[in-house]
Amino acid sequence: MVKLTKTLSLGLCALMFLFSCSKEMEEVSPSATLNDTATDAAKNATLTEPNPFTFSAISTNDNGKTWYFTVTNNGDSNSGPNKVLLGLLDCELKPIMLSTANVVALSLQPLDGNPKALDLSFDKGLCKDAITSSSVSFTGLGNGLRGGETLTFILTLNSAVQVTSAKVGLQIANNCLSATLNGPGCQEEETYCGLGQGYFHDPKKWPVQEVTIGGETYSVDDAVTLMTSDKKYGGKENGKGGIEVSKKAFSQGVTLLLNYKLGNIPETVLAEELADIEAFLATLDKLLVDNLTASDKNDPLAVAANDAAGRIGDWMDVNNCEEEN
Repeated sequence: MVKLTKTLSLGLCALMFLFSCSKEMEEVSPSATLNDTATDAAKNATLTEPNPFTFSAISTNDNGKTWYFTVTNNGDSNSGPNKVLLGLLDCELKPIMLSTANVVALSLQPLDGNPKALDLSFDKGLCKDAITSSSVSFTGLGNGLRGGETLTFILTLNSAVQVTSAKVGLQIANNCLSATLNGPGCQEEETYCGLGQGYFHDPKKWPVQEVTIGGETYSVDDAVTLMTSDKKYGGKENGKGGIEVSKKAFSQGVTLLLNYKLGNIPETVLAEELADIEAFLATLDKLLVDNLTASDKNDPLAVAANDAAGRIGDWMDVNNCEEEN
């Protein structure tokens, strides 16, 4: 397997909480999971009086798409913050952009309860000077975080990110308490290279005698004939509009499967793209050079397969290792 390795900066090895209403700082140890108890959370950060709040570190349970941290109010007040802000810092300690383009959901989870969805908000309020330049705002907390209560704050993104630390701001009445939370940091990241579609136009370079895609099995010769055909829409040569979606999806899907078989890349890479292609091809009869009829432009499966094939092709172009083989 051809594998390239790149080392990113390691995460922070310590966590310090910084509070706007106190000059004191106290060292904090990392925390844990969504099931932490209030006692566990309190071990992760200890605020000096009169600030009653303790925080956990920020963690992820799905390799970077969902992020969460807990806050406990150790005081006896009947009121808590009306807004909690969160900003994430990347491997270079720069703010990670958070907007409607990548934030899927915000939610709250009581210590012994189910998550509650919140409206997306990016309003910094009084904490604009204590938070990163890009942040989300947990609002609509109701009576949450009164004295003795613990809440878990959950941020869900549409793609994974690596986080070294996070900035949190609690807006309480006319004040803002701020804190820096430790994150899991940036670990060694592996990158892979693959062989593009053109490499497999030569049947002698195939690692298998047949390939199954979209529920149909194709011999090497049949697959290569289909991939190298110049037939366009409706089986006509030089048709307008480019290569028919079924051929494009088939060719890129097969290319990905053969790279998996060779061990060039793990099957987790571009897995969603392959699933979109499989779903579309499964709705068609077995492909032949003469049955590449135009797909319905309004068919969501065809659109998804076409986009997926494009992403596979782009990935292979950028991460091509053909010269090394």
